[in-house]
Amino acid sequence: MSKGYLTTHVLDTYNGKPGSGIKGSIYIFEEANKKKIIDFTLNEDGRCDKPILENDHFNIGKYEIQFLQEENERLKKTINEYIFNSEELIAKVLIDKNSPFLKSIIVNKGSKDNIKLGMAVLDESYLVGKIVEVNYSTSRVLLVSDLNSKIPVGIEPGNIQSILSGTGKQNGKIEYIESDISISNESVVYTSGSGGLFKPGIPIGIYNKKNTEEETVTFLSRLSQLTFVKLVSFEEGNN
Repeated sequence: MSKGYLTTHVLDTYNGKPGSGIKGSIYIFEEANKKKIIDFTLNEDGRCDKPILENDHFNIGKYEIQFLQEENERLKKTINEYIFNSEELIAKVLIDKNSPFLKSIIVNKGSKDNIKLGMAVLDESYLVGKIVEVNYSTSRVLLVSDLNSKIPVGIEPGNIQSILSGTGKQNGKIEYIESDISISNESVVYTSGSGGLFKPGIPIGIYNKKNTEEETVTFLSRLSQLTFVKLVSFEEGNN
């Protein structure tokens, strides 16, 4: 007779998707000690392909499941490594009729509003671009989808460092990464903070690997539907 089994199902409530690719470990408490039993990785549905423990390996007791602890702590350390003072303005998106870029927008804030080159442009908490041209009353934003966009990023899980490039379409692609590095499907892509362009930890998109030839990053913001954006200047402060 079967003794039962232990499994789990994880939902990524931040992105509204199953927690695919998440790594975890299962522990059992033995008196005052906690002992690791097994490591596992969730499938695309956020579930285990088979029970984590079953039959003779599953006994009555107190268990603990830990998810992505190492990756989460590393990301928090990266984000909190510096203190950033930030100032932000809300700007309205205007049509960019005469742009030299394939994917850009005009916003109704300029030098009179103290807008500076390189400022980050956010849709809620998601990065959508940066200021590349400033006029008196308007500014031009180069979107993350433009062919000229190159952003240093970190990819979790795994703390993988790479460059996110625009494709001129509604997605991006990961470039300049060693061939032996494997990225889990639906990994989250953040700004890494390298080069001081943006502060670390700003979410940009989700990595998708449909096959060996099609690997893209789906942006968390719908760039074609932008109406208002936040223009943010990050200044590194003192710890």
